[in-house]
Amino acid sequence: MALALSSLACERSTQPTEPRLFELLAPEATGITFTNTLPERTDFNPLNYLYYYNGAGVAVGDVDGDGLPDLYFTSNLGANKLYRNKGNYQFEDITARAGVADSTGWKTGVTMADVNGDGRVDIYVCGVDYLTMHGRNVLYVNNGDGTFTDRTREYGLEHEGYSTQALFFDYDGDGDLDMYLLDHSTHREREARGGTRAAGMPATAGNTRIGDRLFRNDKNHFTDVSEAAGIRDGVDGYGLGVVASDFNGDGCPDLYVANDFQGNDYLYINNCNGSFTESITREMGHTSRFSMGVDAADFNNDGRTDIISLDMLPEREDIFKTSAITESFTLYNMRLQAGFQPQSAHNNLQLNRGGGRFSEIGFLAGVAATDWSWAPLFADFDNDGRKDLFITNGIYRRPNDVDYITYVGQPAVQASLGDSITQANLKLLEKMPHVAIPNYAFRNNGDLTFANTTEAWGLGQPGFSNGAAYVDLNNSGNLDLVVNNINAPASIYRGKSRQNGNYYLTVVLRGSGANSAGIGARVTVRTVAGSQLLEQQPTRGFESSCANAKLRVGFLHRLWRERNIFVLIVLTVVGEVIL
Repeated sequence: MALALSSLACERSTQPTEPRLFELLAPEATGITFTNTLPERTDFNPLNYLYYYNGAGVAVGDVDGDGLPDLYFTSNLGANKLYRNKGNYQFEDITARAGVADSTGWKTGVTMADVNGDGRVDIYVCGVDYLTMHGRNVLYVNNGDGTFTDRTREYGLEHEGYSTQALFFDYDGDGDLDMYLLDHSTHREREARGGTRAAGMPATAGNTRIGDRLFRNDKNHFTDVSEAAGIRDGVDGYGLGVVASDFNGDGCPDLYVANDFQGNDYLYINNCNGSFTESITREMGHTSRFSMGVDAADFNNDGRTDIISLDMLPEREDIFKTSAITESFTLYNMRLQAGFQPQSAHNNLQLNRGGGRFSEIGFLAGVAATDWSWAPLFADFDNDGRKDLFITNGIYRRPNDVDYITYVGQPAVQASLGDSITQANLKLLEKMPHVAIPNYAFRNNGDLTFANTTEAWGLGQPGFSNGAAYVDLNNSGNLDLVVNNINAPASIYRGKSRQNGNYYLTVVLRGSGANSAGIGARVTVRTVAGSQLLEQQPTRGFESSCANAKLRVGFLHRLWRERNIFVLIVLTVVGEVIL
């Protein structure tokens, strides 16, 4: 793969410093009025689909090629929305004209990527086919004239099951984008969480194959190569998050898969020969218990990619003491005896020590407890050269509340729950606490710890947030945040990081082959203050993907004043590098 370093921008802000790093923009000001509305219906609800309140995603990409990133929101039940960026935080709803509403069935995650290598950003939406919700996965190919065409079947990417997210990456190094499809099992809210399977054996539900899949791109037709590549998943694979990164620095992208409940998370190490080796128990002592979203980045600037997976440990004492998030020692040992890896119900921050070993430092770093969390995003939000952490948070109703569990466990209540849910049964939902929780922001202190800056950065609004992406919406050097919420308008946070006087560097990657955005490229920036490593992997967090083609690096302003700054851009890719 050949890449061109096509754009560099180094600037210094002259704007005065203001106390808050982000400003929440009103929907009427931006034109983004999208809301992921979730009514509680008898045919589909939290009583017969446990993941009803998991929410939906957001994807960022320049669909019309005008240099401004556009936004696509998925709606679990309603129509998805595509907004064209007109500049200056003004957006236009072009969903109908583009033909990408996908209003049928239950939708989950979304990814923007140039799937066919024609230089235009396409859209892949995941769906769930369960009970009355006959959702499906859809590939919308960009026609280059403001419209998209559903070419899912033609490309071999049709799938009717329980998909969470798609990740496009070049796992075999042949210059085009392959796809990892993250899947999840299903069970009703009141059913047991247990269940076993033989290791590596896929499961089926009716005619639906349960489990993650790996698709190889063979000249714009995708072939399922899961078994041959060593991808093993089954009924205990409740996949909620996936991220790609070169964890061992051998030039081949690896995968981390976050699985909810008792199933192990997966760490697939790329063997650089078209296959993967699952290595989670060898490289990590323990993982999160109820793994949600996941991100990977070099947060301590040592040249190795670290991992964070989110869980549901509350920070607030009142919620902690009324939530069933722990298990008995007997049950814990039973899971170990059954072959599952040790798991701890808190956010896990895995520090990459090199040599195939990770150390979990969530509590040391101060990021272990953020309640019922979904999307973690590592990015340098304040332009100081260190990657900070943003986390979306909140569950619309809390089914793990101990009072609710006691109530719903009564024999009379259980007897009232038959094969179908009635309007009277929906009254049970009122027994679940409804507690709005703010998202979290953590500033990187540079010593393996983080400081909670949620309020100081202007991100303390309570709500129920799920998918999220960071992006520079107006090409100003400030990172903005886009968040998909439940039963509330999407949040657009305008970033103001350049107010602190720091500098930034924007690197725009162009691939010469079918991987037009250079997905998988690694950029190392070395200065007198140390080095920073960035990877071009748009799919990250939860059910979402960030802008591709651009990477942004921050620098403290004092380095430039010393006049001895030395910047070396190193693009680490497979094949030739064109500067």
